[in-house]
Amino acid sequence: MTPDHLRGRVMAMYTIDVHGNGPFGSLFAGASAEHLGSHLHSVGRRGCVHGAAFLFFFHLPKIRVEARQLILAQDVAGGEPSLEMTARVVEDN
Repeated sequence: MTPDHLRGRVMAMYTIDVHGNGPFGSLFAGASAEHLGSHLHSVGRRGCVHGAAFLFFFHLPKIRVEARQLILAQDVAGGEPSLEMTARVVEDN
């Protein structure tokens, strides 16, 4: 859904995020395992993954609504997102 003139910049940020954060994550994981022990480190990592999945599960309905609106707006605009379009804030009740 990225406009063509920004696609290279978005992919550059994606590449930096995916490939650039790996060494830092490995450094943190190694230091954590050394100080806490491998078993406690593994339990902590699993807890973080489960916590993130739990948060994502509860925010997914709001994300789906916004994503559908953006996809429909892109189709109406002829394939390119509208410049005037802003995301509507969906508040939790």
